[in-house]
Amino acid sequence: MVAKSIIRILLTLAIVAVAFQTNASAETITFTGSFGPTASPFDMTYTFAGFDPTLGTLTEVILHADESLTTTGSITNLSDDTGSWHVLTGASVHVDFTNSLGASGVGTPPVVPTKSLTISTIDPNTAFLVNLSTADLNDFVANASSMPDIALFFVAPTITGNLHASADSSVSPPNSGDAFSSSLTSSVSGKFSVTYVYTPVPEPASGQMIGVGLVGLIAITCKTRRRRSCA
Repeated sequence: MVAKSIIRILLTLAIVAVAFQTNASAETITFTGSFGPTASPFDMTYTFAGFDPTLGTLTEVILHADESLTTTGSITNLSDDTGSWHVLTGASVHVDFTNSLGASGVGTPPVVPTKSLTISTIDPNTAFLVNLSTADLNDFVANASSMPDIALFFVAPTITGNLHASADSSVSPPNSGDAFSSSLTSSVSGKFSVTYVYTPVPEPASGQMIGVGLVGLIAITCKTRRRRSCA
């Protein structure tokens, strides 16, 4: 009876181990590159490790990029009109990836933050100081359904992200023919990240416990068969 109870305990532990293994939570590895503030346009190359398949199964990749934009300077009204002026700033950042195996074609969609400023009036021969700031975020989740080859792409020794960020601005006077001068400078800053989401391989202890449980199950089966043959 004692032996049978021990075997039952081992079998229960094995079943619990299987349950934990089946419902193991996903784990993540993230690489991040940041830039700026710097004058526009700006290019950066960042190299990081690809996913190591010995860690488990890669289930999805999250590509994230964000950018902030600052435009400063002045606008001088050289006309006699005093109506509304408009300043529009815009920026773009995206990252294209290549792996050390020579594959490309994976990247983040462009992040395009924009912001406008309406100036109620600028008196003739008067300068208006401009200070505009804005930021935007963009996430892109690549998985087996959206990009079937995503795992093959990021399971490589190294990955290189080629980032390009730029910004520009435009000025609209009250009337299209109004004369003005402007001195606007835009700078950009931000970051991008790559996150591997994966299911880890089973822990060795769990595998050993499962093995012990299977041995116990075989022992119970054999013992039951012997009893039946003797009856």
